[in-house]
Amino acid sequence: MKREPARNTSAVLIAPAEWLDALLQQHGLAGAEAFLDTDVATALESVIRQRPGIIAMEAHFAASPPGVAFLSRVQAELELGKYEVRLIRTRRAPRFAPARGVEVVIDGHPSTLIDISVKGAQAIASSRLKPNQRVRVSLNPKQPMRFNGKVAWAAFELSPDGPRYRVGIVFNDAVPEVVTRFIEAMTR
Repeated sequence: MKREPARNTSAVLIAPAEWLDALLQQHGLAGAEAFLDTDVATALESVIRQRPGIIAMEAHFAASPPGVAFLSRVQAELELGKYEVRLIRTRRAPRFAPARGVEVVIDGHPSTLIDISVKGAQAIASSRLKPNQRVRVSLNPKQPMRFNGKVAWAAFELSPDGPRYRVGIVFNDAVPEVVTRFIEAMTR
């Protein structure tokens, strides 16, 4: 009887040098074995040897010819379903978390702000939101700053308080200076 190599539940991250440290901290990958996107051969050897539960790749690298080749080799070497591939997108603008619970309104429904930048926000909503859905966002219910956005991604979650949706929203017509003033006020 052939024995399958032991599966390690650790993670491997592959990204450009300028993003590596930040990605290790931002995406719950603390302790992951990290590789530069220029050292794909060593990363592949580690993946084959360690058989990590998570293979995380910066999205631009994953779409590049070396990234596609790396993922093809991983798929050829490892059994499908035994690992998770995560594509991690880098931010176009720094994100800021509120100093306290901040409520925003998305399409007329109260939502909790998780983080925000001049380009977009992450929030938890009780109403169903879908990727590519156009939404109306109000940042401050007392002195509304309203603008249009689009749901970039959405994830259904079951929490002790019931079902909810964690969403990433891209701002379409928000004025960066207005959003910056809101960020400054909420992070005090």
